[in-house]
Amino acid sequence: MTGRCWPGDGEGGTLSVDGTEPGPYYRLAAGDMPVVGTLSDFPLVTNRAVHFAVKAIQKALNRHLHLGLRIDGRFGRMTRNATIAFQQKHLGEPGITAWGGVGPDTSKALFAPLIQRLATTDVPACLLVGQIQNESGFDPGAVGYADDRDLGLLQINGHYHPDMTEADRFSPIIAIEYAVTLYEANLFQLAGNLRDAVVAYNLGVGGARTWIRNGRPDVADWYSPSRDIKGYVDRILGGCT
Repeated sequence: MTGRCWPGDGEGGTLSVDGTEPGPYYRLAAGDMPVVGTLSDFPLVTNRAVHFAVKAIQKALNRHLHLGLRIDGRFGRMTRNATIAFQQKHLGEPGITAWGGVGPDTSKALFAPLIQRLATTDVPACLLVGQIQNESGFDPGAVGYADDRDLGLLQINGHYHPDMTEADRFSPIIAIEYAVTLYEANLFQLAGNLRDAVVAYNLGVGGARTWIRNGRPDVADWYSPSRDIKGYVDRILGGCT
């Protein structure tokens, strides 16, 4: 069975309220699921990550199913039932069944209409999907494993964005709008070159210009550790071909 949970290697995922196991939307109502990592695999996070993630899921379920589901950040019976109804309606592909919890496939389907709505001609949905997949694996409660100030679908860092609250950075709508705005600015400053704009998302516009002056190498070896630019850009744009 694929698509049920995020990896247990620390690259994405939030903890349960007491900080001892993966969050409730990993494997609620899925008793046959294996344990997804241990506390040592994850950074120290609080229950707020789970709370904001479940609220985002509940809002998405309401948008899809036109429900009056309470937005309380608690993954209880009503949210589980709504998740099953959504999965039965939208995830009928082979190998994916309605199991009542939210993993990457369910999350991607939940937020797909939002991505389509916020995408633009210059910043297409495929680019946003690739960016979210790379940053968080579509975990709306992802907390950065290298820097626990990186939060949400797009891993927006609190240190570099003091104007954004924790709730803002966990909000899928605000995070996606942020990514669109940033990409539009990058494209404006880099002559509309999409691959250069993707590099700027990772290195900043100044770093992207240095990379361009150096001949757009596959690896930016002037960083320590070096940056696999080609691999990064290919991951982001892989779905746009």
